[in-house]
Amino acid sequence: MFSPSFPPEWHLVHQESSLVSSCIYQGLTDLRKANIDNGGLFYTAFYNLAIGLERLLKLTLIIDYMQANNLSCPTSDGIRSLGHDLLRLLEECQRRANTINIFCDLDFSSSAMKWEILCLLNDYSKGLRYYNLDALTGRSNRRDPLSIWNGIVTKIYNNEVPVSKKNKTALQAQTLANELRDISVVIYHDLEWNSLGVDGVMMLPMVIEAAAPYAVCHIIEIVQEINKVQFAVADLTHEKCLKQGLETPVVPFVHEYYVMLGVDRKHNLKRKRWPR
Repeated sequence: MFSPSFPPEWHLVHQESSLVSSCIYQGLTDLRKANIDNGGLFYTAFYNLAIGLERLLKLTLIIDYMQANNLSCPTSDGIRSLGHDLLRLLEECQRRANTINIFCDLDFSSSAMKWEILCLLNDYSKGLRYYNLDALTGRSNRRDPLSIWNGIVTKIYNNEVPVSKKNKTALQAQTLANELRDISVVIYHDLEWNSLGVDGVMMLPMVIEAAAPYAVCHIIEIVQEINKVQFAVADLTHEKCLKQGLETPVVPFVHEYYVMLGVDRKHNLKRKRWPR
């Protein structure tokens, strides 16, 4: 049976796409599970999501270069010059999308929350991931990423979580606090290092858990918006391969790496882990 031989570029894009999607899936899963009793998951979520988005954007620009330059790859200097700046990479992808008439909104002008999440991940990518070590050695005057995330969670909870869910959360927390208040000693802190009493330690984890699905959906929608560009430029490379009579494409069908994100927001609000 004939087995086609794929070019090196195909294998490299395949490997990078596998890495990128794995980072994003793990980041989403960790963010969905992170709370004050397993705070390390916030950091692994930010880390994986920042890396995943950076590499997704850079891979999109590389594939775009290939479709615009007779399937040849760019030099490493061109991509490396963009550094770890997610906002700059988004701007460059938007510019290229506009040039070749791909409709997308990579400045996320319609969603202040998506932009706020992106700014946190951008800062994390550019050095905020070292906040704890820098603060311990007196080298940081920046905000703690967990403090920033606390503000994001609060806004999502206040503005996006349904009132019925908030009422149920408050009732559950109050009921538990009433049962435990006189028989418990609490040594717990919130994401901004404030001490929590029994009421707070009952309420805050429920608030974070209620807001997490909406935060996850914002990130999924960011990825999907970027992928409008990646999928389109990958299709253009496939068209060029056909025109040149090549037996195999130079890049895979990249949409296959992201099918587990789905397109149904209602479904994604219920999910707790990715890819399955």
